[in-house]
Amino acid sequence: MVVKVTGIICIIFAMFPHLANAYNWMAHMKLSTLSAERSILSNTEFMDGIGVDHLAAIHEEMNEGACSDGLPSVNLEYIYCGAVLEDRYIRGINHFYDPVNDVALDPARIGIPFDGATKAPDWALEDDGDVSTWIGGIVPVVYIPQLYSLKHAYVYYLESSKLSTKNLRNESEMKFYRSLGQVVHMVHDMAQPEHVRNDQHIPIPFLNFHSEFEAYADSVARKLDYSLYNYPQTDLNTFDIARKIIVDRDNELGLSQFTNANFISNDTNFVITPHGEYFAGPYYSDPQPTTRNEYEVIRVPVSDLLGYSYHGEIWFVSSMVYDKYLEALASGNYLVENSRASALNMFAKDLDGVKKIMKERRKFGVNDFTFASAMDFLLPRAISYGTGMINYFFRGHVDVMNIHLSKELGTDVEVNLTVKNTTGRGNTGGEVFGFNNGTFTLYYDSSDGIREAAVEGRNSPSSVNLNYPLWDQDEIDLVFEIPVGANWDRSKPLTLVFDGIVGQERGIVKKVFYPNPLLAFNVNGVVGDSPVPNNIDVYASYDLGYTWSLVGGFVVVINDPTQDPFNHVQINTAVNLGEGNILASASYVDYLDDQGNQISERILSTMVRSNDYGQTWNTVPFTWQPLLEGSINISDVENVHKNTLFTGEQNLTGVNLQHPLESGQPRTYQLFHSSELGVEGSWMGSTGLGTGGLPEVNYIGNSSFVITSILEGDIGGAGNEGGDFQFDSILMRTDDGGQSFYRLTDFSTECGSPTDPSNKVTKCKQSIEYLGDERLIGWTYLRGESLSDYSKSVPLHISDNGGMSWTNARVNAPFDNICEGFLMWEGNVEDLIYIGKSVRDNDVMIAHTQCVEVTSTAGQQSVEWGDVTGESLFVTHNSGKHWSKVQLPPGHNGSGVFLFTGDNGAIPGLYNPVN
Repeated sequence: MVVKVTGIICIIFAMFPHLANAYNWMAHMKLSTLSAERSILSNTEFMDGIGVDHLAAIHEEMNEGACSDGLPSVNLEYIYCGAVLEDRYIRGINHFYDPVNDVALDPARIGIPFDGATKAPDWALEDDGDVSTWIGGIVPVVYIPQLYSLKHAYVYYLESSKLSTKNLRNESEMKFYRSLGQVVHMVHDMAQPEHVRNDQHIPIPFLNFHSEFEAYADSVARKLDYSLYNYPQTDLNTFDIARKIIVDRDNELGLSQFTNANFISNDTNFVITPHGEYFAGPYYSDPQPTTRNEYEVIRVPVSDLLGYSYHGEIWFVSSMVYDKYLEALASGNYLVENSRASALNMFAKDLDGVKKIMKERRKFGVNDFTFASAMDFLLPRAISYGTGMINYFFRGHVDVMNIHLSKELGTDVEVNLTVKNTTGRGNTGGEVFGFNNGTFTLYYDSSDGIREAAVEGRNSPSSVNLNYPLWDQDEIDLVFEIPVGANWDRSKPLTLVFDGIVGQERGIVKKVFYPNPLLAFNVNGVVGDSPVPNNIDVYASYDLGYTWSLVGGFVVVINDPTQDPFNHVQINTAVNLGEGNILASASYVDYLDDQGNQISERILSTMVRSNDYGQTWNTVPFTWQPLLEGSINISDVENVHKNTLFTGEQNLTGVNLQHPLESGQPRTYQLFHSSELGVEGSWMGSTGLGTGGLPEVNYIGNSSFVITSILEGDIGGAGNEGGDFQFDSILMRTDDGGQSFYRLTDFSTECGSPTDPSNKVTKCKQSIEYLGDERLIGWTYLRGESLSDYSKSVPLHISDNGGMSWTNARVNAPFDNICEGFLMWEGNVEDLIYIGKSVRDNDVMIAHTQCVEVTSTAGQQSVEWGDVTGESLFVTHNSGKHWSKVQLPPGHNGSGVFLFTGDNGAIPGLYNPVN
């Protein structure tokens, strides 16, 4: 007989996949989305630091069916789908937990024989061992293993870092996000009274089981403004293990305990004594009604509730909502009246005569108004506790510092680094967790796309197996070795993973980093008797601009008896020579000669070199004269300083620019090459000449260079404003080292036509950055004499064929929010630096941008430009789709130069590894 009934149950479960929803799929989408958006997953620094995509919005067309169809494409959709799929089939019987009696769903409360239900915290966490669920009698008929618990989330999260191929890692990452969504779903279920008061409401057809609470939730899910709900972040000091978020045996602060103790359900309602007094029901001692009898009921006119001219009243019974967590925080009102905890049943008098067949508690009922009142308390806590579960999973945080690469072993690359426990800085509220009983592993990618684990270094001062506590702010020095034969792809970051105990339970701590720093050079401070600031600070960042540390610097020595208020020291350029070797140039710009006579400009240059990523510097002999022979204008000199490139081995390339003597003729330029890093007599000029104003040269491998220029009009000239450009091409290329040049297709449509007399653009500068494989990204800076020349954006253009053609703008350059506050502004991308590839094979770039406000006088006859403002630094890990604002280095004064010291993989031969 039991087997027969079980078979019927199985058929019912197959026919009706959603049988125990605490909230419907729309409500779960809203709740899971808000929990995720309010969690650490919205912290861009953290997401960049673990090498995953930023939290992406759910597509508008996303619905319940999309999860079954396999359509999700972004991480937030996987979390949402996890929240939806957790309710599929018989999983729902494990969504119940009575924290008072510590039991799962009671079969006796259903009236149908089944077995196999698991307590909700055990099902969600699997912290006490593996679980599964089944429905059956003598033998299991429907069996489902738990594959998406918090325990499985750790497995998938680790696999997303360690598996050999990108496809396998991506699949595990999807399973991880899905698991996170399913666990958060379980947390949200604990904010539904029926789920924590053993009130069976599985809507089995023909047996009249249903949940009025969930029916109401279904009807209002789309209408609720969940963003209005607010509740304090659940701190990880209080909830220092995952189970406490659901049930906290010591302090009774778990969400299931809050819901159970403060809210009734349909079958666990209040009861009335023979003397007419109201009390808690027979199953639980809480909540107690604060309305004690019929004379104390809260009478509300129906017209006040429905907004229509209905007659009659609804009588409500109140109770007090006691929030022990708010009490522990000493934050807000922890004891608040719920004036609509329950309602008097309108058929109570009629039921009195049939008490023998109707339960006494039917005196009380539930309705949409009691549900709405309960949800005002429950939904904010569901969101906050769901956020707390996500934050708990990511409770481990580390910084990676003092990174150094060496090949002193002769065969393998040593990666020396310091790991610092930064949980106090990374967690909301500064909650700290120690690390213990685990292992640090460093992963790298080979050029054929295979991920491998580096081995522990033979000279490591500390074992990678951690068997003692590493407390918050503690550091450990580690050394790993990457075999030379591993064909390590240095354009991609390294991934450090700790797998062990974080606090009291297993945790996975991840940090993705580039082994070579991003450097920033700034003029800060006066050293010696210099009349102007002459100290150059060098800052390094190993997380692409989120944090900076001062690593070194050098001084430009100045002996000048005459002074002009405009004299200054400037950083010209910094060139990466590979393996920590850097060549940098700084100049003293002087506007008075030694006799105090005004001059146009003279530049006294200093060339320095570092072989330890900028920590120490030495002045080196360097001769610019061969490049500058014949120059007649100071802008020629500056152009050379800013256009020196390293092209592999000992090779440098620079540009010699000459202003024409005759007005109206274009400038010409010539490439010069040095095979001895610029020592005297090593510069050799190419035979060809290019045409263009103030060109910038970009190396794209072998003998190929792309040159961009500035178009300049006759600013304010009589009848020749705007489009009176001196030449009509802005992009040139050479594939023979400068012997010959040819034009590329311009993407400078923003500049307008040079022959259009109504074109008010007076300056148009085009710039590019090389991304490897003949890919270029380009942008335009323009200045015009009409507001109509400006738009509040700087489009980024892409070429996949070395500049022969360009796509329409796919993304825009990032700018500070202050720029958006201007009615109109002029944006300038000072620099765009290609870092390399992300762990997901997207382009990683740094953008240094600034803006000035543009205003117009009456009649729009001319424009005025404000001071430079909104200067910011941004990083993208997904080819510009999303930009994260990072920090400018301390003391940044607008004249800084940035340099990435690693191999971005774009230019063959750029990096010169030590043999």
